[in-house]
Amino acid sequence: MDKFYDILAIMEKLRQEMNEVATQKSINDPEVLDVSKKLDEILNQYQKLLRKKQK
Repeated sequence: MDKFYDILAIMEKLRQEMNEVATQKSINDPEVLDVSKKLDEILNQYQKLLRKKQK
């Protein structure tokens, strides 16, 4: 279960980082897009864990 909490914490950190960078720069800034990609990867990992748990 710790893995779920770790991923949730990372998701929240990346979400906040993405919002901060987007506010300071532009939503299309490469830095925002990089953080968005990292967040997508973490979300995919989270979905995989959820699917494993349901089996």
